[in-house]
Amino acid sequence: MKYLIHFSGMPGTGKTTTSLELKRIIKHSVVISRNSVKEWFNDFKNNNLEEKLIYTILIKSTDIFLSHDYSVIVDGAGWSKEFYNKFKKIAQKNNARIVSIRLNCKTKTSIKRTSSRKKEYVWDRERLENFKNIFEEIPIDISINSEKNNPNKILRIICKKIKLKS
Repeated sequence: MKYLIHFSGMPGTGKTTTSLELKRIIKHSVVISRNSVKEWFNDFKNNNLEEKLIYTILIKSTDIFLSHDYSVIVDGAGWSKEFYNKFKKIAQKNNARIVSIRLNCKTKTSIKRTSSRKKEYVWDRERLENFKNIFEEIPIDISINSEKNNPNKILRIICKKIKLKS
């Protein structure tokens, strides 16, 4: 079975770590990341045009990989309903199962976990609180608290829910 798996959650919840470990388990899979695409732009200003361009690149890449029988794991942050629906159509077109996974933690934990990152990845409390609002727009298949579960347990929960052998 082919998968389109999307991770969402505040910075520091373990999306990247879990995505890379899941890639190890799902044969013939690839991880694509919003942050990786963002780094292609020298002077990223976080404006709407650049944000749409980033998601357009993610959407096109996902379509290409799925059409070549790869499973795709998207290490993202949040998706708007508009982009979720585009990814859903691509998954349907390519006969892939779409799974949306949200990793959660408290805002203060997110700030603590991300404080050692590059400056552009450090978020203040206000941005994190506003960031949470977009999560309500899309359906979530699996929601996991990353404060209460270590990375191995998170992976086991995901594998069990989507019936993968870890």
